[in-house]
Amino acid sequence: MKRSPINKISAKKAAEKRIEAELREKLLEEHGGVCQKCGRWPGGYGLSLHHIIFKSHGGQSTEENCQLWCLSCHELAHGVGNRMRQNGT
Repeated sequence: MKRSPINKISAKKAAEKRIEAELREKLLEEHGGVCQKCGRWPGGYGLSLHHIIFKSHGGQSTEENCQLWCLSCHELAHGVGNRMRQNGT
């Protein structure tokens, strides 16, 4: 019998994704769809849920710890934008 190519996620991860989706919708309604960091419209890339205290450092997905940021602001916060510019991409 072939195995399914779909990777299953744990119940804990599924619950976390649900909480983040609800939080994202609430923040979109409250802030009108603009980046909470720079105040610009995000363009075609949309907004990312940014954890002020990163999840890797124990931050939780709560309204007090999350904001919606545009791709540029979010990448810079995580150091991705700088690496992209150094590599010329």
